[in-house]
Amino acid sequence: MHTCLVCGYPELDEPPRSNNGGGSYEICPSCGFQFGVDDDEGIAYATWRERWIAAGMTWSSIGRARPATWNPAKDFASATHRLAEQLQRDHVLATRALAALMLNELPEQVRSRVHQAVHDGTGYVELRTRVETGQVEPVIVSVDGSEVLLLARIGSGQT
Repeated sequence: MHTCLVCGYPELDEPPRSNNGGGSYEICPSCGFQFGVDDDEGIAYATWRERWIAAGMTWSSIGRARPATWNPAKDFASATHRLAEQLQRDHVLATRALAALMLNELPEQVRSRVHQAVHDGTGYVELRTRVETGQVEPVIVSVDGSEVLLLARIGSGQT
């Protein structure tokens, strides 16, 4: 069983989002959110959650009976930690996608080093903010997390 990222309902049949970021298209019977449709149309989980709570946190499914033990407030409270973990994973996926886009601005030699490390499984790409300048830069991180190699400053062509 999987947890709804909107309301915390703990009995979804599939994970709301796959590891590659795609939605399951499952509709949560508790709050009515459809993953891969509502979120892909730009509706934020928090926005849907606020509307659902304002409407009285009613059971949304007409095809699936409301469980006798259903308690939306309890579900949401118990799922808060799991939701925070999932949101962090979603943030990491989005950050890596943005880093990939930024890498397209780097010289070919640098992109080749990055692609080779990712292909070899020896590293992955993420964005880091330089403390000194506040500038966001792509970095490659070793799989064990022990070292970070600054690749380049976006737009400067320096490596």
